[in-house]
Amino acid sequence: MSESFHELRKNAGYSTQEQFAQRISVPRSCVAKWEAGLAKPQIEKVPSIAEALNVTEGIVIAAILTAVKEKVQS
Repeated sequence: MSESFHELRKNAGYSTQEQFAQRISVPRSCVAKWEAGLAKPQIEKVPSIAEALNVTEGIVIAAILTAVKEKVQS
């Protein structure tokens, strides 16, 4: 099972959604929606998200899909 978006953010050292949002230049509400599986980041943002989290783009995409899947199943 892939790590959740929330876990990736925490493991990268961003203790708040606001810190991470500022790092990648998006509103905090976007990060909250991504973590809840309510929205997905624009594909153009995936490289900067991956860089900020120090993971591959594939790991970011897997985390996004996991969040969406969990939302659909709930």
